[in-house]
Amino acid sequence: MTSGRDALRRRAKPLWKLWRYVSQHPLWSAIIAAAVVAAGGALLAKGGGDSADLPLAGFGPSRPVYWCKSPTSCDGADHVVFNSYANAPNYGDERAFVDAKPATIETSGGFQDVLDVEPGETIVVRLYVDNAAWGARLGRRDGMAKGTEARAAIPLEPGTHHDLFAFITAQNARPKTVWDGVTLTSDQPTILRYEFDSARWTTNHLPEELPVSDALMEEGTPIGSWALDGHFGNAFTDSGILTFRVRVEAAEPVSS
Repeated sequence: MTSGRDALRRRAKPLWKLWRYVSQHPLWSAIIAAAVVAAGGALLAKGGGDSADLPLAGFGPSRPVYWCKSPTSCDGADHVVFNSYANAPNYGDERAFVDAKPATIETSGGFQDVLDVEPGETIVVRLYVDNAAWGARLGRRDGMAKGTEARAAIPLEPGTHHDLFAFITAQNARPKTVWDGVTLTSDQPTILRYEFDSARWTTNHLPEELPVSDALMEEGTPIGSWALDGHFGNAFTDSGILTFRVRVEAAEPVSS
């Protein structure tokens, strides 16, 4: 990957983080959206990268965006679609739904879209998941996502720039799959190791966190608002958080 593309990625990620903070104000959101699309809209589309099956760092695919006029008035989609509110009252821009923080930060918050890491650190990766189907238009039954699954992809090769991706899929969603990425950077070559049995899922409807299958890193694993059964409701109270841990290790020197 070229250094120019790396630079574009590092500049683009903070823009999406800034958008989360100002997206409560539609006028400012519109201004920022126009600037980002003009400067780097290609970063939001699928394609490219070091691996042919992974998108560029950032979210995708391109899809309609929905807005909340106020925290209690959000006009969603007329179909099942994940993470498509630009200013969700409990999150901000849902399309940027993957971020990370050092595991040493045990308080809430501290998550970033671009994170500097060092060998020996453990990183918590977070996915926010929400079904933006509009309940007032579809009702609960027709707005229910079915066969909902989460999948994550961690690069295996050593380097100083790692793009981790997560994918949310549902059988009746349009588009069927949405994705986002988080970037981990280091001063020296590092390699990332998924911490087995670390994935957890939680929603407002669950009394405690549920362990998530390590199939998360392979073919994907079911998630849901009330159980790990793929059924996902279409209200903000049905949204959920998935976390998992990644260890950062120093890459072994390449022998000449």
